[in-house]
Amino acid sequence: MKFLRLSIFFVIIVFMSSCIRTNEPHRPKRKDNYEKKLIEINKYLVEKDQQAIADYVKTHEWNMHRDSMGMWYEILKQGSGPEPKDGNIVTIEYKVKLLDGTKCYDSDSLGLKSFKVNHSNEIRGLNDAVQMLRLGGEGRFIFPPYLAYGLLGDQKCIPPRAIVIYYIKLVEIK
Repeated sequence: MKFLRLSIFFVIIVFMSSCIRTNEPHRPKRKDNYEKKLIEINKYLVEKDQQAIADYVKTHEWNMHRDSMGMWYEILKQGSGPEPKDGNIVTIEYKVKLLDGTKCYDSDSLGLKSFKVNHSNEIRGLNDAVQMLRLGGEGRFIFPPYLAYGLLGDQKCIPPRAIVIYYIKLVEIK
């Protein structure tokens, strides 16, 4: 019986060691190539989106600026009240449309929107945009997909990878 166990153990060791190849040249992992390709594609799409926004702004002769995250903005009316801070609950009037002019949402038909700054499910761009305004202030903002509704859109009015334009008026800060 001992001999049988020892024999089985020996066979397993020989079998496992035969699976290890030490003389094969190192090959880059497929995952590394895949990740590099995804990064290249993402950079291309970001550049393409930024160029589309720049062209749109130029065509409409808007006086917009671009922040470090890639959001384009223009403060149309500087408010006289305080600025919202992280964790404040803000209420805004808003209009949302696509670059092609398609109207998506607005507070006239859906009502005012309230959310907790940086602590809600609102898109990243909207959280950043309201923090650029003071109470009573108004602004125009253009969000590339990665600051808006991303690769999938919102499954309603915003299509996948859409660039969106927000008109925002900050009406309340709690």
